[in-house]
Amino acid sequence: MSIFQPEVSRHFLATFFFEVTAGTPKIPSMIDMRFQSISGLGRTTNVRSVYEGGENVGAHHLPEQIVHNELVFTRGVMLLSPLTMVFGEMLSDFKVRRIDVVIMLLNARLLPKACWSISDAVPSGWDTGALDANDDKVLINTFKLRYRDITRLGIVA
Repeated sequence: MSIFQPEVSRHFLATFFFEVTAGTPKIPSMIDMRFQSISGLGRTTNVRSVYEGGENVGAHHLPEQIVHNELVFTRGVMLLSPLTMVFGEMLSDFKVRRIDVVIMLLNARLLPKACWSISDAVPSGWDTGALDANDDKVLINTFKLRYRDITRLGIVA
């Protein structure tokens, strides 16, 4: 496979790093790694348009601030895990815990191809799919995070 050929996005994993107590190093969760989908890897820039006096044709576009997308993870409902505990603490008791996340895109041989590092994320939403007695599908949890920064670490292998 050529390095210029794009990878398919079906092989990926995420590692969440949690602070157990304030001031201690963050440790990875070995349980919360596999998800059905991950979306929201990106950012945009807010732009303000400024028009010159008497000039109606063109505008100057001035960048103002960078806005990060909401990071969304979906997977089947599981037993209690570090991720569900942190989301529960934040969305029930408003106990804020900052999370770091590393997301890796894997190639067909399951070797890392690209990597993103998300820092200082906080839970912003948690949804559980509909319960339906007429349907025989996996019950899905959706976890949403807002984060301070994202860094693309590039191609690894």
